[in-house]
Amino acid sequence: MDEKKNTILQNSAAEAEGPRIPLVNQDIFENDALLINRFFYLSPTLSGGLLICKISYEESVFLKDGDEDLCLLHTTCRTAPDTFSVRLS
Repeated sequence: MDEKKNTILQNSAAEAEGPRIPLVNQDIFENDALLINRFFYLSPTLSGGLLICKISYEESVFLKDGDEDLCLLHTTCRTAPDTFSVRLS
């Protein structure tokens, strides 16, 4: 499966899980040649009287050229290992 088709399928699967609420857009590393950015999302779902929240993020790696312009090298989507829940009743 090619990269573009794989990305489309991943995005469709993520949308099927429910809404993704943007939380934080944070540069986590930067030097003269490279910038690494993470965009964090909260994904809430309801199940059996519990509000269950998953945190996921998109990590984008950019290459800087001589004029400080950015060129996207790649983006990966990951889910944080921990989730949390709140009882609603």
